[in-house]
Amino acid sequence: MSIQDNDGDNISVTIKSEQTWITAEQADATLTLKFAPTLFDVGQHDVKIELSDGKVITWFDLQVIINENPEQWEEHALTN
Repeated sequence: MSIQDNDGDNISVTIKSEQTWITAEQADATLTLKFAPTLFDVGQHDVKIELSDGKVITWFDLQVIINENPEQWEEHALTN
């Protein structure tokens, strides 16, 4: 997504989520969200993205849905 401040201020990005597999990368005026869920993250997750120029804060509420994908499952041997 493209982000910019009308005054030319730097914009800080904060992800408010319990999911550590969601990260953000910011380069110039482009914000890239990256998702790296595992099998244990299947389900619905609410995420808030906060943008701030130090004076004003705005946010986006996102809903991320991770579906099962059995074709991508890997076998793991369990031993005791």
